[in-house]
Amino acid sequence: MKKSTLVDAVKPNKSRMQDLEKGSPSANNDNDSDQESSKFVFTPKQERELAIYLENCSILKHGLNPNATRKLAYQWATTLKLKFPPSWELNEGAGFDWFKVFMKRNATLSIRKPENTSQACAAGFNATVIGAFFRNLQGLYSKLQFRPGRIWNCDETGVPTVFQAPKVIAKKGAKQVAQTVSAERGENTTMLCFVSATGQTIPSVFVFPRVKVAEKMYQDGPPVCIGLAHRSGWMTSENFVCSL
Repeated sequence: MKKSTLVDAVKPNKSRMQDLEKGSPSANNDNDSDQESSKFVFTPKQERELAIYLENCSILKHGLNPNATRKLAYQWATTLKLKFPPSWELNEGAGFDWFKVFMKRNATLSIRKPENTSQACAAGFNATVIGAFFRNLQGLYSKLQFRPGRIWNCDETGVPTVFQAPKVIAKKGAKQVAQTVSAERGENTTMLCFVSATGQTIPSVFVFPRVKVAEKMYQDGPPVCIGLAHRSGWMTSENFVCSL
Protein backbone atom coordinates (compact mmCIF):
# COMPACT_ATOMS: atom_id res chain seq x y z
CA MET A 1 0.00 0.00 0.00
CA LYS A 2 1.30 3.42 -0.96
CA LYS A 3 1.94 5.99 1.76
CA SER A 4 -0.41 8.47 0.10
CA THR A 5 -3.25 5.90 0.11
CA LEU A 6 -2.74 5.25 3.82
CA VAL A 7 -2.69 8.99 4.61
CA ASP A 8 -5.93 9.52 2.66
CA ALA A 9 -7.58 6.78 4.72
CA VAL A 10 -6.36 8.20 8.04
CA LYS A 11 -7.27 11.86 7.45
CA PRO A 12 -11.09 11.46 7.58
CA ASN A 13 -10.86 9.38 10.77
CA LYS A 14 -8.49 11.91 12.34
CA SER A 15 -10.90 14.72 11.53
CA ARG A 16 -13.74 12.62 12.91
CA MET A 17 -11.93 12.06 16.21
CA GLN A 18 -11.25 15.80 16.54
CA ASP A 19 -14.99 16.43 16.17
CA LEU A 20 -15.70 13.84 18.84
CA GLU A 21 -13.29 15.43 21.29
CA LYS A 22 -14.86 18.84 20.71
CA GLY A 23 -18.36 17.40 20.99
CA SER A 24 -19.40 18.62 17.56
CA PRO A 25 -23.10 17.81 16.87
CA SER A 26 -22.27 17.60 13.15
CA ALA A 27 -20.88 14.14 13.79
CA ASN A 28 -24.45 12.93 14.25
CA ASN A 29 -25.05 13.35 10.54
CA ASP A 30 -22.76 10.44 9.76
CA ASN A 31 -23.91 6.86 10.01
CA ASP A 32 -20.53 5.13 10.01
CA SER A 33 -21.36 2.92 13.00
CA ASP A 34 -23.59 2.62 16.03
CA GLN A 35 -20.64 3.39 18.27
CA GLU A 36 -19.96 6.74 16.61
CA SER A 37 -23.54 7.93 16.10
CA SER A 38 -24.57 7.04 19.65
CA LYS A 39 -22.30 9.77 20.98
CA PHE A 40 -24.43 12.51 19.48
CA VAL A 41 -28.03 11.40 19.93
CA PHE A 42 -28.86 14.61 21.82
CA THR A 43 -28.24 18.21 20.88
CA PRO A 44 -25.90 20.25 23.11
CA LYS A 45 -28.95 21.94 24.68
CA GLN A 46 -30.61 18.60 25.43
CA GLU A 47 -27.41 17.22 26.92
CA ARG A 48 -27.10 20.27 29.16
CA GLU A 49 -30.69 19.81 30.35
CA LEU A 50 -29.86 16.19 31.20
CA ALA A 51 -26.73 17.30 33.07
CA ILE A 52 -28.72 19.85 35.09
CA TYR A 53 -31.28 17.17 35.95
CA LEU A 54 -28.53 14.86 37.23
CA GLU A 55 -27.06 17.70 39.32
CA ASN A 56 -30.47 18.41 40.87
CA CYS A 57 -30.98 14.72 41.68
CA SER A 58 -27.67 14.73 43.53
CA ILE A 59 -28.60 17.89 45.44
CA LEU A 60 -31.87 16.22 46.49
CA LYS A 61 -29.78 13.24 47.72
CA HIS A 62 -31.22 10.90 45.11
CA GLY A 63 -28.32 10.82 42.67
CA LEU A 64 -28.25 8.37 39.77
CA ASN A 65 -25.46 5.87 39.18
CA PRO A 66 -23.99 5.34 35.68
CA ASN A 67 -26.35 2.47 34.82
CA ALA A 68 -29.43 4.45 35.88
CA THR A 69 -28.16 7.44 33.88
CA ARG A 70 -27.80 5.33 30.75
CA LYS A 71 -31.35 4.01 31.17
CA LEU A 72 -32.62 7.56 31.70
CA ALA A 73 -30.90 8.70 28.50
CA TYR A 74 -32.60 5.91 26.54
CA GLN A 75 -36.03 6.74 28.02
CA TRP A 76 -35.61 10.43 27.25
CA ALA A 77 -34.42 9.76 23.71
CA THR A 78 -37.48 7.54 23.20
CA THR A 79 -39.79 10.24 24.57
CA LEU A 80 -38.23 12.87 22.29
CA LYS A 81 -38.43 10.42 19.35
CA LEU A 82 -34.75 10.82 18.55
CA LYS A 83 -32.69 8.48 16.42
CA PHE A 84 -30.41 6.19 18.40
CA PRO A 85 -28.48 2.97 17.72
CA PRO A 86 -30.34 -0.37 17.78
CA SER A 87 -28.16 -1.43 20.72
CA TRP A 88 -29.94 1.14 22.91
CA GLU A 89 -33.28 -0.51 22.15
CA LEU A 90 -31.85 -3.97 22.75
CA ASN A 91 -30.28 -3.08 26.13
CA GLU A 92 -32.93 -0.50 27.10
CA GLY A 93 -30.14 1.90 27.90
CA ALA A 94 -27.49 4.10 26.30
CA GLY A 95 -24.09 2.59 25.60
CA PHE A 96 -20.96 2.89 27.72
CA ASP A 97 -19.36 4.78 24.83
CA TRP A 98 -22.07 7.46 24.93
CA PHE A 99 -21.86 7.76 28.73
CA LYS A 100 -18.07 8.20 28.67
CA VAL A 101 -18.21 11.00 26.10
CA PHE A 102 -21.23 12.58 27.80
CA MET A 103 -19.27 12.86 31.07
CA LYS A 104 -16.29 14.29 29.22
CA ARG A 105 -18.40 16.96 27.53
CA ASN A 106 -20.09 17.97 30.79
CA ALA A 107 -17.17 18.83 33.03
CA THR A 108 -19.47 19.88 35.91
CA LEU A 109 -20.35 16.21 36.47
CA SER A 110 -18.22 13.56 38.15
CA ILE A 111 -18.71 10.12 39.65
CA ARG A 112 -18.54 10.38 43.44
CA LYS A 113 -19.06 8.02 46.35
CA PRO A 114 -22.02 9.49 48.30
CA GLU A 115 -22.25 9.71 52.06
CA ASN A 116 -25.12 7.74 53.58
CA THR A 117 -27.82 10.13 54.84
CA SER A 118 -30.98 9.03 56.63
CA GLN A 119 -34.37 10.09 55.29
CA ALA A 120 -35.05 11.95 58.55
CA CYS A 121 -31.94 14.12 58.15
CA ALA A 122 -32.68 14.74 54.48
CA ALA A 123 -36.28 15.74 55.22
CA GLY A 124 -35.26 18.10 58.03
CA PHE A 125 -32.67 19.93 55.94
CA ASN A 126 -34.75 22.28 53.80
CA ALA A 127 -35.23 26.01 53.29
CA THR A 128 -38.30 26.25 55.55
CA VAL A 129 -36.70 24.53 58.55
CA ILE A 130 -33.33 26.25 58.17
CA GLY A 131 -34.97 29.65 57.70
CA ALA A 132 -37.05 29.21 60.86
CA PHE A 133 -33.96 28.19 62.83
CA PHE A 134 -31.99 31.29 61.88
CA ARG A 135 -34.96 33.60 62.51
CA ASN A 136 -35.29 32.15 66.02
CA LEU A 137 -31.54 32.41 66.53
CA GLN A 138 -31.50 36.05 65.44
CA GLY A 139 -34.38 36.80 67.81
CA LEU A 140 -32.47 35.29 70.76
CA TYR A 141 -29.30 37.17 69.86
CA SER A 142 -31.20 40.46 69.70
CA LYS A 143 -33.03 39.82 72.97
CA LEU A 144 -30.29 38.36 75.19
CA GLN A 145 -27.13 39.86 73.63
CA PHE A 146 -24.97 36.77 74.06
CA ARG A 147 -21.24 37.35 74.29
CA PRO A 148 -19.02 35.07 72.11
CA GLY A 149 -17.85 33.10 75.16
CA ARG A 150 -21.46 32.11 75.90
CA ILE A 151 -22.16 30.81 72.39
CA TRP A 152 -21.41 27.10 72.12
CA ASN A 153 -21.73 24.55 69.37
CA CYS A 154 -21.82 20.80 69.92
CA ASP A 155 -21.82 17.93 67.48
CA GLU A 156 -21.80 14.18 67.83
CA THR A 157 -20.30 11.44 65.73
CA GLY A 158 -20.25 7.67 65.80
CA VAL A 159 -16.96 5.89 66.48
CA PRO A 160 -17.08 2.25 65.27
CA THR A 161 -15.49 -0.40 67.47
CA VAL A 162 -14.44 -2.39 64.39
CA PHE A 163 -12.63 -0.51 61.62
CA GLN A 164 -12.64 -1.52 57.98
CA ALA A 165 -9.67 -3.69 57.06
CA PRO A 166 -7.12 -1.95 54.81
CA LYS A 167 -6.18 -3.19 51.36
CA VAL A 168 -3.58 -5.96 51.61
CA ILE A 169 -1.31 -7.87 49.26
CA ALA A 170 -2.64 -11.35 48.46
CA LYS A 171 -2.16 -14.09 45.90
CA LYS A 172 -3.50 -13.15 42.50
CA GLY A 173 -6.63 -15.08 41.59
CA ALA A 174 -7.54 -15.94 45.19
CA LYS A 175 -11.31 -16.34 45.47
CA GLN A 176 -11.48 -14.96 49.00
CA VAL A 177 -9.17 -12.71 51.01
CA ALA A 178 -9.92 -12.20 54.72
CA GLN A 179 -8.38 -10.06 57.45
CA THR A 180 -8.63 -10.80 61.17
CA VAL A 181 -10.35 -8.06 63.20
CA SER A 182 -11.80 -7.92 66.71
CA ALA A 183 -15.29 -8.80 65.45
CA GLU A 184 -17.12 -9.11 62.14
CA ARG A 185 -19.64 -6.47 63.15
CA GLY A 186 -18.96 -3.82 65.74
CA GLU A 187 -21.08 -1.39 67.73
CA ASN A 188 -20.94 2.38 67.55
CA THR A 189 -19.76 4.52 70.43
CA THR A 190 -21.08 8.08 70.35
CA MET A 191 -18.63 10.95 70.86
CA LEU A 192 -19.90 14.47 71.65
CA CYS A 193 -17.63 17.52 71.28
CA PHE A 194 -18.16 21.14 72.38
CA VAL A 195 -16.50 24.37 71.21
CA SER A 196 -17.40 28.04 71.82
CA ALA A 197 -17.26 31.01 69.45
CA THR A 198 -14.04 32.09 71.23
CA GLY A 199 -12.38 28.71 70.69
CA GLN A 200 -12.86 27.34 74.21
CA THR A 201 -13.66 23.64 74.53
CA ILE A 202 -15.32 21.28 76.98
CA PRO A 203 -13.82 17.77 77.40
CA SER A 204 -15.29 15.24 75.00
CA VAL A 205 -18.04 12.87 76.09
CA PHE A 206 -18.26 9.21 75.07
CA VAL A 207 -21.47 7.18 75.27
CA PHE A 208 -20.74 3.44 75.32
CA PRO A 209 -23.35 0.79 74.38
CA ARG A 210 -23.40 -0.69 77.89
CA VAL A 211 -25.47 -0.61 81.07
CA LYS A 212 -22.45 0.45 83.13
CA VAL A 213 -19.19 1.97 82.03
CA ALA A 214 -15.73 1.38 83.54
CA GLU A 215 -13.15 4.18 83.72
CA LYS A 216 -10.53 2.04 81.97
CA MET A 217 -12.67 2.15 78.82
CA TYR A 218 -11.85 5.83 78.24
CA GLN A 219 -8.76 6.44 80.39
CA ASP A 220 -6.55 6.74 77.28
CA GLY A 221 -8.94 9.15 75.57
CA PRO A 222 -8.67 12.97 75.37
CA PRO A 223 -7.66 14.67 78.67
CA VAL A 224 -10.50 14.94 81.21
CA CYS A 225 -12.97 13.22 78.88
CA ILE A 226 -16.15 11.71 80.30
CA GLY A 227 -17.58 8.24 79.77
CA LEU A 228 -21.31 7.57 79.97
CA ALA A 229 -23.41 4.48 79.28
CA HIS A 230 -26.61 3.68 77.41
CA ARG A 231 -27.86 0.40 75.99
CA SER A 232 -28.06 1.77 72.44
CA GLY A 233 -24.82 3.77 72.60
CA TRP A 234 -26.75 6.88 71.53
CA MET A 235 -26.87 10.24 73.24
CA THR A 236 -30.02 10.83 75.32
CA SER A 237 -31.43 13.94 77.00
CA GLU A 238 -30.41 12.55 80.43
CA ASN A 239 -26.83 11.88 79.33
CA PHE A 240 -26.63 15.26 77.62
CA VAL A 241 -27.31 17.02 80.94
CA CYS A 242 -24.66 14.86 82.63
CA SER A 243 -22.09 15.78 79.97
CA LEU A 244 -22.27 19.53 80.66
